[in-house]
Amino acid sequence: MISIGITIIRQFFSRNIVDRLVIYFFLTELVRKVVFGLILMEDPYYSPRFSQYLFFTFILLDYLISYKELVNLKVTINVVSLFLLFFLFVVFHGVYVGILSGNSAFEVFNDSVPLLLLVVNGFRMQSLNAPSASIDFQYLLKSCTSLIAMISLVGVVSGLLGAPVTGTTGTIPTAIYVSLAFAAFLTGQRLSVIYYLVPLAIIGVSFQDLNRSTFFFVVLSTGLLVAMSFLKSPIKAIAGLLVVSIFAGIGWVSLPEDSKLYRRIVGLQNIDFSASTGSIGERSEEYRRIGQKLELKGQTSVWFGLGHGGVYNMRTTHEYVKNYGHAHYSWALFKLRYGQLGFIYLFVIASVMLWQIKRNWSLVDPEKMFIALFCLQASVYLLTYVNFIFLTSGLVFFYSVTQQKRLR
Repeated sequence: MISIGITIIRQFFSRNIVDRLVIYFFLTELVRKVVFGLILMEDPYYSPRFSQYLFFTFILLDYLISYKELVNLKVTINVVSLFLLFFLFVVFHGVYVGILSGNSAFEVFNDSVPLLLLVVNGFRMQSLNAPSASIDFQYLLKSCTSLIAMISLVGVVSGLLGAPVTGTTGTIPTAIYVSLAFAAFLTGQRLSVIYYLVPLAIIGVSFQDLNRSTFFFVVLSTGLLVAMSFLKSPIKAIAGLLVVSIFAGIGWVSLPEDSKLYRRIVGLQNIDFSASTGSIGERSEEYRRIGQKLELKGQTSVWFGLGHGGVYNMRTTHEYVKNYGHAHYSWALFKLRYGQLGFIYLFVIASVMLWQIKRNWSLVDPEKMFIALFCLQASVYLLTYVNFIFLTSGLVFFYSVTQQKRLR
């Protein structure tokens, strides 16, 4: 039994860091659902640190077990490696200014760790000495299909037992899985019926709680899939569009008015950037409050921000929050941490992500298409929840060693 376990572990760590990283995201959400849903019978929404620290623990264990990968790290000069070096400077900026600003040492550390993980993992993903040169798409699709089904099932069972937990599958696992699924669909992979049913079931179970970014991505990818089908077979495409329209109509009619997705969609029809309440209003208020705080601190802060750990006072829809250190929009968070220079940093990040989409877009290679679609989704998150990009710990900056070797 022990020898079997050792063999499984060895096989797992012989895979590309991307494969392992994706599995860690899913395991984190699964453990989170089990702990809060089945054991504590509590709502995990109010304990976001648990998921973050559990994921960091998985990454730390990975570093310890695969330390030889880190010691023998070897990369070539390319767009992504140069960007990662640039991003190290961004992290240094945040830490240095955060210390000079007298920010809490813990908050400086907490803001810096995800960014450092992004850099280190980004280099590991393109290491010429990595145990595997490419992503194993079929392995990821099979493993993530099983794991996300388990996550949803644990949530549903927990809810039936009385816990304030649903079958929703978490922001990052859902984003990864829909990217995997549409990568398989768009590249014409031969799949059994289960790989069509599980994505539909996951979207169905999570439908009421889907955030705008993932919802937009699903709609966009579905439209692209229908358009491609129309070029191959107009009749099948029209039939598919009819089916999608029927399900979409049923979903919208059955969507409760108090559900998160309903409020988010309706809210888009009445956007008022001058408001300070509601989802959009609160995000606009973040930017205004950050600007006021920087102006109050002086021109140095206006140009260089408050650094990592920087906080401000925020008026939300229902309360006044002191020492608030978060911002949803990318331009608000970068302004808080890095001031006017933050807009330059943000432009570079957005440019590299768009380059990644262009570079990896392929209708024949599912591994490359997965990265392209995930980067596309992450680009949308720049507008709604920028921390999504940092918490994916470098996945959006995967650079294929195989492609490198072909280019040389």
